[in-house]
Amino acid sequence: LELSAESCADFTIVSRDIHRNFRFTGGDDYLVYMYRVDHSHIQPGVLPVVNVSTPTEDPTSMPSSEPTALLQTIPFRTSPELDTAEAVVRYGLVTDLKNGNYTVNLCPNIAGIYEIHVLLNAKGVSNQPNRILDPRHSFWENTFGGDMSAGQAVADSPYTLVVSHTAASPFTSSAVGAGLSHAIVGVLSYFDVTVRDPYDNVMIPTQTQILQDAELFHLTASLVRSPSAQVNVHNYHNGTFLISYSAEVSGTNLLAVLLDGEHIKDSPFTITVDDGRTSAGYSYISGDGLHTGQVGVKSYFQLFAYDFANNRKNLSN
Repeated sequence: LELSAESCADFTIVSRDIHRNFRFTGGDDYLVYMYRVDHSHIQPGVLPVVNVSTPTEDPTSMPSSEPTALLQTIPFRTSPELDTAEAVVRYGLVTDLKNGNYTVNLCPNIAGIYEIHVLLNAKGVSNQPNRILDPRHSFWENTFGGDMSAGQAVADSPYTLVVSHTAASPFTSSAVGAGLSHAIVGVLSYFDVTVRDPYDNVMIPTQTQILQDAELFHLTASLVRSPSAQVNVHNYHNGTFLISYSAEVSGTNLLAVLLDGEHIKDSPFTITVDDGRTSAGYSYISGDGLHTGQVGVKSYFQLFAYDFANNRKNLSN
């Protein structure tokens, strides 16, 4: 099953007795919840890979109760960090139709890979990992605290659910970097923008979208008081963009970062631009034309201009 954040999954539980006869009355105690087994996968919406090329939908037999270690090793997290158990375990709404059928409504918001657990007569500790029960562990299981949790997995429970991001939102998208506060005339300044959906999921494109160069949103940046300044946007294809710009005038300026025409979080940014005057002491020249020449043949050398802070200049002013 695949869903995007903000969408819901609905399904029906058909109750039977031990002899597989339909039960035409209500009152059974069903519990349904999603358990997030990979909340910061490098590519949300993509199933785990076995032997490099073959995705698998096999459920995790006993998922870890600890957050995925990827958060500590990759520079760009793909979904919000988990501070509470509620972010890992999300319960579904079970409605008893009083005729042996039960409707279930699940509405995930956070991108990642989940297991949907459907349990009958689930009792005991309602937090992870003690309520993670599959056919190998139901009906009873010892918990670390010495208590008992009970529950019987229904049918083929647990089921795999892959949740991907929804549409990009400027209000949750953010920027970081030195270029958001300070710049020097003629010297490239840099900052990163990470684009997220309304639920803080990073907008990571699929491999197909990358190959097709699909534009999921439009990201732009400009210096408000000198709109002719050069601005470049580099797409990392992981939801984060590197933006560079070269200020043309000194003083205070406003840096506007727009996502689909709307300011991202904290935009416009106020930046201080130093004049970046060229320094004869830091600038230098190089080339064979400084030392040798031939009558009637052009000789060449290069001038490398630097400012008083020893920054390489990239504007010919």
